[in-house]
Amino acid sequence: MNMRSMVIVNPNSGGGATGRAWTGLRRGLETTLGCWDEVFTQAPNHATALARNAINTGYDQLIVVGGDGTLNEVVNGLFPEDKEMGIGTEPIRRDVRLAVVRRGTGGDFARNLALPNKGIKVFAHVASSQTISTDLGLCLFQSPSGKVCRRAFINIASFGLSGLVDQKLNFGRKRAGSLSYAGAIISALYSYKRQLVRVLVDNKPLYEGRLLLGAVANAPYFGGGIKIAPDADYSDGRLNIVLLVHIGQREVMNSWSIYSGQHIHWDSVRVARGESIEVSALESTECLLDIDGEQPGMLGATMSVVPDAVQLVLP
Repeated sequence: MNMRSMVIVNPNSGGGATGRAWTGLRRGLETTLGCWDEVFTQAPNHATALARNAINTGYDQLIVVGGDGTLNEVVNGLFPEDKEMGIGTEPIRRDVRLAVVRRGTGGDFARNLALPNKGIKVFAHVASSQTISTDLGLCLFQSPSGKVCRRAFINIASFGLSGLVDQKLNFGRKRAGSLSYAGAIISALYSYKRQLVRVLVDNKPLYEGRLLLGAVANAPYFGGGIKIAPDADYSDGRLNIVLLVHIGQREVMNSWSIYSGQHIHWDSVRVARGESIEVSALESTECLLDIDGEQPGMLGATMSVVPDAVQLVLP
């Protein structure tokens, strides 16, 4: 396949396992792809600059070796820089191939593709001729300094409990696997108070009141394997929203349901789908955001879909 490929590697992903294993891992890439260029991230948000530079200098494919945070940084590099808002609203090019290699903490977007996370098989799909035009989300939100910012997401933008979980997870040392998420969830539940919010979907009211968690989903999984939005489809031109209003005895007894997606049938859950979702905080308490596993700010926020923004490589 005659194309220019840039491999963007986060050596710190998976608790540093990617960097330690890279010499062996790249043998699998050599077998699969044969020719490419590679760069390593050196600081937070570096992958955004690396991806944007690769696109602007003519690379046709970006291969992301890392976790959900690294993937999110690369996704933001698909858009031009905007000095005021962070990124623009239209991708630089829509014909860029994006190949996801699962090597991070949660690997939730890679889980949607059933990608392996061990050994040289993680690269088996990067030369595939099979792609799908994939939607991306854009989130306008308030930064900790009060500035309005824009950030793209490929998986899920959520708010409420998940934002606090993410803050706790990122404050401590990240560990690979779902156990780290489970520990952060338990810790957050002890201190979390339900937030008062208003939610509009395509400018129509969906919910106003207190809630535990809201997820605006381009794809089903987040939180280390939780199938929070089982009906989300990253190529249908819409975003799914799932609101968990409260947790009572029934929810506690059936908490396993969130891993299979059956929780959407609970009476305490609201679901909808649309092209634009606006969430307002109705009290002064900060309601934190989680965007693809990172915690960049808080409500109010508006999430909108960018259809057919990138060509996702399928296994």
